[in-house]
This record gives sequence, structure tokens and C-alpha cells, in this order.
Amino acid sequence: ALKRAFDALVQQHSSLRTLLIEREAAVWQEEIQPENPVLCIESPTSAERAIDRARATLTQPFRLAEDIPIRAILVPIAPEPMTHAARNGPSTAADAIQRWILGFVLHHTAADGWSFPILLRDLSRLYEAACAGRDLAPAAPRLSYADFAAWQLRYQIGRAYV
Repeated sequence: ALKRAFDALVQQHSSLRTLLIEREAAVWQEEIQPENPVLCIESPTSAERAIDRARATLTQPFRLAEDIPIRAILVPIAPEPMTHAARNGPSTAADAIQRWILGFVLHHTAADGWSFPILLRDLSRLYEAACAGRDLAPAAPRLSYADFAAWQLRYQIGRAYV
């Protein structure tokens, strides 16, 4: 469900699937459809190794001409049975504590302090929908970032001539 939610988030927000490509001394934006899922789900491992895997994934530099500006990793921590004292009864595999490490990183070209809470809200809603088996098709946005940028340019040009 979480993998589907991340993929739907990228479909919903074009800035999360936009490459920045340098051509002829200028930077061009190219919106793509990612070939791979955003969320990488690893195999269960120890807590220490899970942290190392997450850190390695999240600290890799973005290659904005090749990579979308979002990266996420989910690492399950190998179950550790609860102790008899903690459970006050016999320990079984079914009593294992389930822990995960989830991390994701965004490049600052894709989100800022204002848009980050919106992305988190949307991810949360998409995850809830995926868990409930509902459709994750994004609603058509009323405005895109390109619409805002065009408005801002018109506004700035208008102010320059006042």
C-alpha cells in the first residue's frame, strides 16, 4: 500500500517527476513517467544495518538530469521475539515486535517549506486510500506549478513597468 501511495504521489505532483537537464547553457525541465517505483523495499535486517541502508540511500546525491527528485526506502527490522518478562507468558514467533525504518528525501527543487506539509498530507491520504482498497487516481489539479510560475512572471513584469 505504501509503495502504491508513493507512486500515486509522484503522479499527482508533477514537480516530483521532473528532470532538470542542462542544454545549451540553460536548464530545461522535462516531465517524465518514472520507470521504477519510488519506494525501495529492502529485505529484513538488523536495526543497525537497516539504519545504514536507509542512510546510504537517502544521502546519495541527486542526479537531476537522470533521477526524479524524490527517493524513499522502507527497511523492515528483523523480528525480535518479546521476552517472557515483557509478555508475561511464553514467547512465540507471532509475538515478535514489528518495526520498520521509513525514510524519504526530496530535492529542494521539488518541494520547499510551504509545499512539504502538502506532500505529507497527500501521501497520508493516498496511503489510507491504498490500505482501504480505494482508487488512487489523482484528482485533476485546478492549477499546476507552471500556472503559478506564469502568473508570477506576469505579475513581476507588470510591477516592473508601473
